Amino acid sequence: MPKATSPDQADEKVLGIVIAGAAARGAYAAGALARLAPKIKTYRRLVVVGTSSGAVNAALLAQSAHKPPGEIAADLTDAWRTIDSSRVFAPVVSPCTMARRVAGAIRSRTITSLVDTAPLHTTARDLYRPDQVASNVVDGYPEAVAVVATLCQQDGTGGRSRVFLHSNAPAPQVPPGGALDYVRTSLEYEHVVASSAIPVIFPPEKIDTRGAAGFYLDGGIRLNAPIKPALDLGATELIIISSHATDYPPPPSAPVDRVPGVLGAGAQSLNAVLGDAMIEDIRNLRRVNRFVKAAGVRAASPSGAPYRRVNFLLVSPGSGELAGLAAAVFRDRYRGRRAIPSPHYLRAPDYHVLGLLQTVLACLRVGGDDRELLSFLLFDTQYMDDQIRLGEAHAAASSWQY
Repeated sequence: MPKATSPDQADEKVLGIVIAGAAARGAYAAGALARLAPKIKTYRRLVVVGTSSGAVNAALLAQSAHKPPGEIAADLTDAWRTIDSSRVFAPVVSPCTMARRVAGAIRSRTITSLVDTAPLHTTARDLYRPDQVASNVVDGYPEAVAVVATLCQQDGTGGRSRVFLHSNAPAPQVPPGGALDYVRTSLEYEHVVASSAIPVIFPPEKIDTRGAAGFYLDGGIRLNAPIKPALDLGATELIIISSHATDYPPPPSAPVDRVPGVLGAGAQSLNAVLGDAMIEDIRNLRRVNRFVKAAGVRAASPSGAPYRRVNFLLVSPGSGELAGLAAAVFRDRYRGRRAIPSPHYLRAPDYHVLGLLQTVLACLRVGGDDRELLSFLLFDTQYMDDQIRLGEAHAAASSWQY
């Protein structure tokens, strides 16, 4: 694909791919992207931005962008179909895990996470080809690929969203006073892992990129649907892929009298952090489109820049849909005695954090918000496959919103 440098190319539509994240739910987005690959390849100009597990999909899409649609689809779905807990989490009980955690606690004088994600680094290195991404960006397709991570400032002032951007063009200029930074750099696997580091559960990821060194957590904490970065990079149309419902659920029909457990409270928190701001961003996009349609050429922002209408295609599951898939897989594969490890199995190398989760849930009622939390952490090949097929089906039924 040639670079977009000629005047006629500069006037072409630029497709922005926006991929939100949600840990193990990333397989849904991979299925949706696989189904949309032929549509994506009809655009001569492309930018890709992802957050959390969406950063994984953004990286995979960018490194396969030079291929035909069928091969892009296969690369995305094959990668997720190989993911299980052993490729994300270290064994809960093993000499290596204990040694790493004790050494880390002594070195930093703090506990940095609930689990050890050393295997995730190996998986990222196996799947991601930064040299191929660099080659594709040099060739101009995609023109830019970016992932969002949250900087841990550790001074009581909160975090900042950092967009690690691989592009031939300069980084977009941002007005002062905001909490969004662009860092132009070669996109490495560490940036992708940092974007996916769920707070508390995963450890913060150290990034040594010049001018942006520090520790980072999941980009979804502040910016789970990176619509603004895609627009800042020149997108004129958007494909938005979300692993969360993009509408608020209706109010409950009856009073809730059951006290939420720890798992339910955790799920509520994750949904609020990863879902609510994204829903408002999409609503705002619709509002601006309606405003531009009504005001025409008179529509301008307070800074004087003209508002423009941005057509978009949105793919997302229904409320609770992925939680239902996760619960069904859990009941089928891990219920009863299969969820309770023997003392020998506890010491085995293949007993991972999913096993601990299974043990806890086996003793609890798995329903409601408990299922939601399960849907974020169930790295299981059957669950991955079910999500991929659901994402493909939803993408096939999606249409442009004008």
